[in-house]
Amino acid sequence: MLLEFSTTAIATSAATARSDAGADLDAVHALLRAVATDPDAAKPQQELLLAWIWSFTRGSVTAIEDPAVLTARAEAIALHFPGRFPAETDRLHAAAAYHASGRDPASLARLDPDLARTLRTMFPPAEAEPAPARGRRSARRRKP
Repeated sequence: MLLEFSTTAIATSAATARSDAGADLDAVHALLRAVATDPDAAKPQQELLLAWIWSFTRGSVTAIEDPAVLTARAEAIALHFPGRFPAETDRLHAAAAYHASGRDPASLARLDPDLARTLRTMFPPAEAEPAPARGRRSARRRKP
């Protein structure tokens, strides 16, 4: 059953993370609870479970910029899988901190390089307002 559920979940978790329903914390808890309470979860399909959690985390990090939602998802993973996926919950907390900082470029330097690159690409850091564009002057002078 986990194999069947996990295969489907892996294929759809990124889309779920990006959808409005994916931002619904009750739906997130329901998904995690279903995976965590499956009696087959203790069997060799642990790699599929890890892939599902990784995909869920990756989809969340690349699609959600609300720090509260990212933090809630990290806490949901920790609640349903205590101590099992610290790297994934750390990624969600780090992404939440980046967005909470107003996308401060300095905060990227404190992150894992892969996560920093992902966040920089998906959600560029806030930068100083660009100077107003000026008209370009021609190097040639017009003849009267």
